[in-house]
Amino acid sequence: MMEGFEVGADVGNIIMLDSKAAAGLPANYGNAEYLRDQPRLSLPGHKYRGAGLIALQVEGDSMDPTVRHDDWIIAKLLTDPVQELREGYLYVLVTRDGCVAKRLYRTVTDAFLCKSDNEDYPPYEQAIGPGDQVYKALALFSENLSHRRDGLFDRLVSLEKAVMRLQTKSKGS
Repeated sequence: MMEGFEVGADVGNIIMLDSKAAAGLPANYGNAEYLRDQPRLSLPGHKYRGAGLIALQVEGDSMDPTVRHDDWIIAKLLTDPVQELREGYLYVLVTRDGCVAKRLYRTVTDAFLCKSDNEDYPPYEQAIGPGDQVYKALALFSENLSHRRDGLFDRLVSLEKAVMRLQTKSKGS
């Protein structure tokens, strides 16, 4: 497990996993050599200290507009996901099936409800089994500096203009 992974002073403590490496994480998570071969980084600040930190590059659009394709999520491993979970926050789940970034909610069963920010993706339940991990997102790094809600903002402005035109027409009648 990552908790026991030795980190030297000259090596970063945050293991970086690009999309390709992240896809291999479930099969290689206990493999110290696999983790040792991954690039690392360090960040200032107390929340970026210690073990159990990953930087995961996101692939896909299920978390648009919050997290976009090729963005990086810095996340910390939870020791007791059921107790530590803060509903609605962004998490990274590492299961035998792969890695996903989702907003998590508790269910009545021993599973989490996983929700995407992109409404095109329906919510689903995911059981957490032995060996599976849950990481709480701490930060997001992006090279995409465009306005993240341009489409929504443009639609809202257009809707406001249409309502104002209708109001003006109804007053003129």
